[in-house]
Amino acid sequence: MNPHAFRPIHEPRRWAEKGIYGEKMYAADHSLAAEAHRPAIRWLIALAAVGLGIMVYGLVRIEAWPSVFGLALIFVSQLWQIDRFVAIYEEGLRRTSPDSN
Repeated sequence: MNPHAFRPIHEPRRWAEKGIYGEKMYAADHSLAAEAHRPAIRWLIALAAVGLGIMVYGLVRIEAWPSVFGLALIFVSQLWQIDRFVAIYEEGLRRTSPDSN
């Protein structure tokens, strides 16, 4: 559905677009990410997994607070992950730009 709902991006300008390109760069070559980003991304994935567990517990027990708290953990960790991917994208641009020599 996404390719039909949204126009193709040829040059990312917005924060989310840069995050998508940064994630693509990271998926293609983990070495593009600075050493500090790798553990942060792993911790954010773990935080999202904990949030998923809490949310599922709340949904099974039909309790609002664990469900909402788990969802909030997932949401915050995903946004933070996008922020890391934006940093990876921008660092990749600086490394590959002709002015960086």
